[in-house]
Amino acid sequence: PIMYMPYFSAPDGSIKKRSGFLPPTYFGSQTLGAGIAVPYFINLAPDYDVTLTPTYYSRQGILGQAEWRQRLNNGFYKISAAAIDQNHPGAFLPSPNGPGDNKFRGYIETIGNFKINRNWDWGWDIAVISDKWFLQNYKIASPSVTRIGTLLRESTSTTYLTGKGDHSLFDIRGYYFKSLLPTDPQEKQGFVLPVMDYDRRFKGPGEIGGEIWLNTKRLRIRRRLPRPKQRLRPSGLKPRKKEKFTGEWAQQTSGEAICSYPPEDLVIEEYGRFLKQK
Repeated sequence: PIMYMPYFSAPDGSIKKRSGFLPPTYFGSQTLGAGIAVPYFINLAPDYDVTLTPTYYSRQGILGQAEWRQRLNNGFYKISAAAIDQNHPGAFLPSPNGPGDNKFRGYIETIGNFKINRNWDWGWDIAVISDKWFLQNYKIASPSVTRIGTLLRESTSTTYLTGKGDHSLFDIRGYYFKSLLPTDPQEKQGFVLPVMDYDRRFKGPGEIGGEIWLNTKRLRIRRRLPRPKQRLRPSGLKPRKKEKFTGEWAQQTSGEAICSYPPEDLVIEEYGRFLKQK
């Protein structure tokens, strides 16, 4: 070649997937600094692919993100992850009002759905987050998160089994809640196992017609509450002696008794007997 010229290429409409860079994203904040994200899509096979998104922040360093997707004969699943070893964690508020004490932060989430047969399917959406501020600070979208306006409220992990018939529906699920609100302590969050719903539709008697609906629901909530502290109780001490008659203690100033008031000082009396043996 005589000389190189800038060029640009893009797949045409006949190509379903092709590896290459995706449009970059620019952003910035006081705690993160100026940032740029450059996603790169890798078409590994017709049924699975991965997107790698390195993001450079001028103040905190490089945030690595990856998303793996695969479709199988009876369903699909995907795994998303992000992590960063921060250069300046002190830019954030300290604990318990912020993540300023954490240098390494990140999250991982997996979502899947699979068909068992024509009527039954099962799946999950499970997320693990290093701290309640990570997704908000780094503007990471998660399907498990519910919002209050622009504020992230909680991350809900769930697994489920669902069956659908022509006239019935069965659904059983479990839930785990990760609080993302600064004022909501995680130790007071409960988890639900199980939530079971069953709906059935019956045809009415022939003379009357119509339909009869049966709806049932079972719900069990478990909350992790702090256990009450158990008080230490002394062991190995003899029980206090009881007087046979009022004033009996005054007659115990001689003989085996050392203390003049054994009902109130059994420990001293036992020590006195030990000294007598010496």
